[in-house]
Amino acid sequence: MKVHHGFHLSFSDRLFFIISILVALIVTLFLLLWPRATVSHPASAIDAFAVCLNQKGVTMYGTDTCPNCQNQKKLFGDAFDKINYVNCYFHQKECDDKSITAYPAWIAGGKQAVGVQTFADLASISGCKSPIS
Repeated sequence: MKVHHGFHLSFSDRLFFIISILVALIVTLFLLLWPRATVSHPASAIDAFAVCLNQKGVTMYGTDTCPNCQNQKKLFGDAFDKINYVNCYFHQKECDDKSITAYPAWIAGGKQAVGVQTFADLASISGCKSPIS
């Protein structure tokens, strides 16, 4: 009596299995190595925008503990260092004099915009060219 251990695949089944493994490897490598599209803005354009806001006297008022202020700062990334920023925690009188009641508050040309502002919003109130089109 002949005992068979395991299973045996026909040639066509083995070929299909090998091709399936190769296709899976190729697809995996393709997905891992293909450059991913990122939604980012060129740092130089954001830097130029921040410099323009600064030159036009646009100022952001906020505090370090304000979550919306942190979100606004993240929008600018490293370019936020070029923004006129007044921390109302340390400069309460200045913020009171400007009637700042909510953060972040942006003042441009005597007008106040409250809340996180998009680049388009800030371009609109400042006359600076937005870094995104």
